[in-house]
Amino acid sequence: MEWAVEFGFNLIDYTYLLYFYYMLIGKQWDRRKIITGILLISIIQFIKDRIFLYGTQSYAIDVFLVTGFLFLHAHRRTLNYFFYALLIDITFNFCITFFISIAIKFGVNIANTFVFGYERVVFALCLKVFTVIVLWFVVKFLVKFGMQDLKTERITIVITIIAEFIFNYLLDVAKDNTEILLYTVLLTLVMVTNFYIFYRYSRFIQSRSEAEIIEQSINITSDYVTKLQKEQDNIRKMRHDMKNQLSVLSILLKDKKYDEANTILTDLCDSVDSAKTAISGNIFIDAILKQKMNEYADIAFHLDLQITKDFVFDGKYLISLLSNIIDNACEELRRIHESSFQLKIIGNRSQLLIVAQNKCRETIDFQTDKDHREHGYGLKIIQEITNKYDGTLITDVKNGFFEIRVLLLFANEN
Repeated sequence: MEWAVEFGFNLIDYTYLLYFYYMLIGKQWDRRKIITGILLISIIQFIKDRIFLYGTQSYAIDVFLVTGFLFLHAHRRTLNYFFYALLIDITFNFCITFFISIAIKFGVNIANTFVFGYERVVFALCLKVFTVIVLWFVVKFLVKFGMQDLKTERITIVITIIAEFIFNYLLDVAKDNTEILLYTVLLTLVMVTNFYIFYRYSRFIQSRSEAEIIEQSINITSDYVTKLQKEQDNIRKMRHDMKNQLSVLSILLKDKKYDEANTILTDLCDSVDSAKTAISGNIFIDAILKQKMNEYADIAFHLDLQITKDFVFDGKYLISLLSNIIDNACEELRRIHESSFQLKIIGNRSQLLIVAQNKCRETIDFQTDKDHREHGYGLKIIQEITNKYDGTLITDVKNGFFEIRVLLLFANEN
C-alpha cells in the first residue's frame, strides 16, 4: 500500500510538472508519449527515493531527473528550453522547502510526514496543491511577459536558479529551524524582487513596442498618403491631357485614320491602367500591401480581398497585424527559396478575417533575420492585438505549410 501511494505521488508530480512545462514552451499535449514518459520516470524516481533519501546527493539527482525529463519532451533543444525546464524544477523544489518551513513554523511535526500514514498523505496532498498554485502563477507570468525581451527573461531565470542552489546549500548547513525559516524568507524576497523587476521591465518593453507599432503605422500611412497625392496630381494632369487626345481621336475617326486612332486609344488604355491606385479600397490595407509588395518584390502575392465600404478598424493596429503577418511569411519563404504567398482578407461592418498561408520548414524555430530576435515576438504582437479586440488567433503547420488565422468580431452599433 505504501509503495503504491508513493508511486502515485510521483505520477502526480511529473504529470503537472510536464503540463506546466508544455504550457511554458507552447507545445501541444501528446497523450501517448506523455503517459509512457511519466510512467518510466516515476519508476526511476521511486527507485531513487528508496536508495537516496535525503541530502545534497539526493537533491542533485532530483534536479537531474526532473530537468532532464522535461527537457527531453521539448520539441527543440535550445538553451531557453533548458532554462525553462530548470526553472520548473527549481520552482518545484522551492515550493517544497517553503511549505515545509512554514509548516515547521506553525508547529507541524515534520517527522510524522516522512512516515507513511494519514498525516503524510494529507501533508503531501496539501503540498502538491500549493505547488500547483505557485507554478501556475509563475508560468502564466512568463507566458504573458516572457517573450517581450528574451535576454532579460534569461537573466531572470538564471538569477532564480542560482538563488535556489545557494539556498539549498544554506539549508544543508543550517543548524536549526530558525535558520531554515530565515533562509526561506530571504529566498522568497529574492525571487519576488527578481520577478517584479522583470515584470516592470517587460511592461516597459511592451509599452515601447506599442509606440513602435503606432510610429510604424504613421510612417507607412504618411508615405502612402504622399504617394496617393502625387498619383492624384498625375491623374488630374492625365484628365487634362485626355481631353486633348479624345478631341484628336474624334478627328482621326472622322477622317478614317484608324491606325493612328488605334495608337492613341492604346496609349489612353495604358494611362488608365497606370492610374489605378486602389487594391482593396481601404487606405490602410492598401498602404501596407503596396509597401510589402515592393519590399518583397521576389514574392508572388496571391490576394483575395473582400473589403466593404462600411469596414472600419483602427489603422495603426490593422497595419501592425498585416505587417507582422506578411513579414513572418515572406521571411520564411525567402529562407526556403519559395515565392508563393496566399493572403485572404475579409473586412466588413461585423468582422475582420485574415488568413495567410505559405510554405515552411518542417521545424520552425521562428527566428527572424532582421533583428535576431525570435519570430515569436511578431506573433506575440499579433496575439496582443487579437486579445485587445477579444478575437481568435490560430496557427497551424501541416503538410509543409504554415497557416495563420486572425478573426476579430465587431459589435454592430445601430
